[in-house]
Amino acid sequence: MPKLKDILRYERKIYFNSYKDYIKEMLFKSDTYYIWKFMRLLRYEEYFRDKYLKHKAAYFIPLIWYRSKKNKMGLKLGFDIPAGVLGKGARLYHQGQIVINPEAKIGDDVVIIGNVCIGNDGKEDMAATIGNYCTLSWGVIVLGNVSIADNCLIGAGAVVTHDIIEPNSVVVGVPAKAIGRTNQNRIKD
Repeated sequence: MPKLKDILRYERKIYFNSYKDYIKEMLFKSDTYYIWKFMRLLRYEEYFRDKYLKHKAAYFIPLIWYRSKKNKMGLKLGFDIPAGVLGKGARLYHQGQIVINPEAKIGDDVVIIGNVCIGNDGKEDMAATIGNYCTLSWGVIVLGNVSIADNCLIGAGAVVTHDIIEPNSVVVGVPAKAIGRTNQNRIKD
């Protein structure tokens, strides 16, 4: 399990090319800066949640504090993302509605463009499992206990209700269907 400091350093490089860019975005109070701030609070909440589960009372106060700060920032940005669902290196591109069910599991280095909903189907409480290096474009809806393979590109407005088992698939439509393969290989060897 990577340390919190390593995850934050890795994710800061995803959002900002250099420390100079970070300072510039912070001074101009850009969307990218606030999204990064939300992600940082989310990672701290996850860290203290894990500590609390092991050691109980000693970490209760910081857990509640970071959860409260993250939820306030989430209200401002339109994000409803619980702790523990996003893998390392997640990239959120825009403010706007991003709602993720607490039962969802999202892999490492996933890109979420905006206006995305990952939820259950109303029949069962389980939600999606999304592989590493996937991209969810604007307006994607993923419903139910579905699995999406690694390195898939889900097109704008797609509604995914069935498993996508082929890695590198391009998926579009309502209901979503694989229409081809992506030659964008984000998987790192």
